[in-house]
Amino acid sequence: LARKPQVIMNGEADNAWKLPWQRFSIVPAVKHHLLVTVSPDLIHRPGPRLIAGVREICLSIHQARKVALQ
Repeated sequence: LARKPQVIMNGEADNAWKLPWQRFSIVPAVKHHLLVTVSPDLIHRPGPRLIAGVREICLSIHQARKVALQ
């Protein structure tokens, strides 16, 4: 929390992990709705699908950078 993350990612199958974060509205990732769920099917098993998972991660970071520059 002290580092004020611009994006927070998780590889959970559902979005329930986002709920506890909502109380930290001062954190930029929460404030700008950049709590990202990356498909666990893409990142939890090494293989060809990992490339698609990395793409999701990169797109999320890119989106966070655009928000941070506004």
